[in-house]
Amino acid sequence: MKPCAFFVLLLAALAPISAAAEDEPLFLLSDACVRCHLTCERGAYDNTVTAWRDSVHFRPDVTCADCHGGDRYLSLPTFRKGHMGVPGPGAIVPMCGRCHTREADDFLRRIGAPRDRPLCTASCVDCHGSHRVEKAEAAQIVSPARCGTCHSFDKARESASAVARAGALFSAVKKAIAERKRKNLPTESAEIELARIRLEYAAAFHSSLAPYLAGEIDSKTVASLKNLSARLAEESPGRWKWQGLLVLAFLAVVMFVLIRRMKALPEIPPQDRRKS
Repeated sequence: MKPCAFFVLLLAALAPISAAAEDEPLFLLSDACVRCHLTCERGAYDNTVTAWRDSVHFRPDVTCADCHGGDRYLSLPTFRKGHMGVPGPGAIVPMCGRCHTREADDFLRRIGAPRDRPLCTASCVDCHGSHRVEKAEAAQIVSPARCGTCHSFDKARESASAVARAGALFSAVKKAIAERKRKNLPTESAEIELARIRLEYAAAFHSSLAPYLAGEIDSKTVASLKNLSARLAEESPGRWKWQGLLVLAFLAVVMFVLIRRMKALPEIPPQDRRKS
């Protein structure tokens, strides 16, 4: 391929990201991995460069070399120095754990892991993808498309029900927080608590085996969301409005009774008032 045609193809492939950062396509021209894989890959799968461009790793500049080794800034004949190729199944979690330390630690300690047989071989890439790395949604993870690829989905049905319960509560809490924001009411503490619950929810997926996942979600995530939802309901301006009206109504009744009783008292004659 002529150099001119190569650069035109490269810029055309990277054009969608140029609106966000105009210098990125030219910057990526210096990446040996990008130059080669963008033009030389053939097959039915997504091109690895365009998949990486669409992933959560693109903006933080997590590059090919960070996972596969090598030096992307070397010239084509020498850039493979230190190149490791495709990581083996046992190397994926420790590799991802260089950045995602908490998630990797949770995954490797696995709550309830049986000691007499090996763990499930699923790893980070089975839920998050490899080149098109993305945030994994719980409902998409616990599904026949993911869990059913290695074994029967029947093992995960209970977990799928727990995920559905948690998802409904997450939506309700987010809606309640949005409503409070609309009314210019404080939401910071609720948002902090919701973020903590999300981290706890993710930890359940990273640390629990399938038979224990539903219990982890129900005992921690669902319970925490119910508590937060109840707290938001107690702090609801509508609830306080009705409580305030009830208090005012009670005070009005008390005042009315006192006034009636005072009017019912016998009037003291003027001479008795002077004696007193």
